[in-house]
Amino acid sequence: MHADADAFIASLVASGGIKKTGPKDKQFKLTAEGKKARFILGGDYFDKGPSTLRLLDVIKLLIDKGGDVVILAGNHDTRTLIGIRSLSMKNVSTEHLFVRMGFKPLSLFKEIHKRYLKGKKVGNIKHLILISVEKYYFLLKTGQRNFQI
Repeated sequence: MHADADAFIASLVASGGIKKTGPKDKQFKLTAEGKKARFILGGDYFDKGPSTLRLLDVIKLLIDKGGDVVILAGNHDTRTLIGIRSLSMKNVSTEHLFVRMGFKPLSLFKEIHKRYLKGKKVGNIKHLILISVEKYYFLLKTGQRNFQI
């Protein structure tokens, strides 16, 4: 899926599992086949794509509308989780887990900032994310492994 909500919706329509009832993401209904089907989602919801949070919203809508959904984690999902967790560690040996991702997760950071942080005072959470992004940029640009928060 690579964080592409439009492609995911198109695949649900092509499978015959849903029918679009309007242009908005939430405007769909399960077809008769979709009501009987099991939707097995093969992972890679995070990373690379233009619309990670929107994709997660559509998956939640599918579940809320009665879809029988099985969610599997892909390698990108696991790497994103481990990479983000590594940012809060003071152990320099874990930084490669996040740096290996290159610039791929930046669209996810932008989405998170736009949806949850822009214009809000969230204290330590915002500070941690901003510091983490600064640290991430520094590591990507310099290749150094000894940057401390």
